[in-house]
Amino acid sequence: MLIVELDFNHPIESNELIREQHNLFLKKYYENKTFMTSGPKHSNTGGIIVAGNISREQLEVILKEDPYWQNGIAQYRIIEFSSTIVSSDLGVFFQEEIS
Repeated sequence: MLIVELDFNHPIESNELIREQHNLFLKKYYENKTFMTSGPKHSNTGGIIVAGNISREQLEVILKEDPYWQNGIAQYRIIEFSSTIVSSDLGVFFQEEIS
């Protein structure tokens, strides 16, 4: 699994069009089951994407499609890890966060 941490180079609030394009980018990779979850940091200084079933090299290529990358809005840090224990209630955690 891979975690991507995005850090904005400057405030993003001023450009709603790029945020919408970023969301379309995310949607594409949710639909093909590459991305598992994502969302903004509470500090509004960036975001997190969790990806599975993909190599780091493949993810690096995909991230270059992100409008945030293409417009120099964010820096990306990829963290690779092996998930060895998963809660049987994983879905509940996400439902509580979304509600």
